[in-house]
Amino acid sequence: MAENLRKRIAGVLVLAIMVLPLAAGAEEFKLPFTPRVPGKESKDSCPKPPKPVVSLKLTSKYGKDGARRDTVDPKSEEEFNAQMKPINDYAKGVIKQAQHYTETGDPAAAKCALTWLDAWAKGDGLTEMENETAHYKRGTTTSGLSFGLMQVMPAIKEDVRLPGVQKWLARLARSSADFYQGEPERNSARNNHSYWVGLAEVSAAVVSGDRALFDRGVASYKKGVCGATKQGALPLEVGRGKKARAYHLYALSALVPLAATAEANGVDAFGMCDGAIHRIVKFSLSAIDDPAPLAEMAEAEQDPFEDKAALPPGKQLTFMVLYHQKFPGRAPLEEKLMTQGHFVSTALGGDQELLYPK
Repeated sequence: MAENLRKRIAGVLVLAIMVLPLAAGAEEFKLPFTPRVPGKESKDSCPKPPKPVVSLKLTSKYGKDGARRDTVDPKSEEEFNAQMKPINDYAKGVIKQAQHYTETGDPAAAKCALTWLDAWAKGDGLTEMENETAHYKRGTTTSGLSFGLMQVMPAIKEDVRLPGVQKWLARLARSSADFYQGEPERNSARNNHSYWVGLAEVSAAVVSGDRALFDRGVASYKKGVCGATKQGALPLEVGRGKKARAYHLYALSALVPLAATAEANGVDAFGMCDGAIHRIVKFSLSAIDDPAPLAEMAEAEQDPFEDKAALPPGKQLTFMVLYHQKFPGRAPLEEKLMTQGHFVSTALGGDQELLYPK
């Protein structure tokens, strides 16, 4: 994003702390970013939301791969992508409207995002997950939808549809968290899956005022970062063989915004376990230039980045925008990595440079 656009957006953001409209007895939480002030409403029409997907069973893109789960099976990946398409299209539609509001302040876009959220809330969307992969992907989807709702909150806080959406998002996050809590011996109950479901818990808690859900998400974060080695390696991500480097970066894309959201609400997440998250960032980013130490731990040469580029694409570095904002100059390769651009993730609410301008 151009520097002048970032400055223009930052100049019209809400300056006061955003207080969410919540049900009686719910707790007020602060957002990890400052949302846009509503401006003049356009007459833009709102596309009709797609029919809610209620039940979901997903094929793992790794097929029948071994314990490391580090070799994608093309046929399984094709099936997975087809199964996820209606959910991804829906989430992207919500985030498109939320980001349009963040860019322009147009209340019509905010109301359209709420219309889409309300349609799936009333239709019990994503309430019946049939396997572990479905629970995990519902977690990343719930996170994105919650960050989308945060963005538009100033323009729809009095809308009668809002309480139902808040309740639905909390329900989705709680259900997937319950699944992993009931399967504590699974690696996925302790690795990046757990971090992403933790982010879903915390983000859904912030928009719904659910303290118990928030505390559970913070506990997932604590378990993750405090389990890092002294060097900053995440043992279960090291166990992903040739994809260990990629999964460290992917884990950080959940852990850093989770920490920022917790910090906004009084939790010393970045300082937890002697600043463990900073060790993880340093170790993971250092492996971009020199993957040898991680390759030795993982007992596998690391997969190259897309097109065998020297640096990973921005979509693998979404956490960098927020980390740079909070700790400028601290991350290895920061100057190079911040030039990658396109730090966009539907699961994090869209373009991170819109949400966290310099």
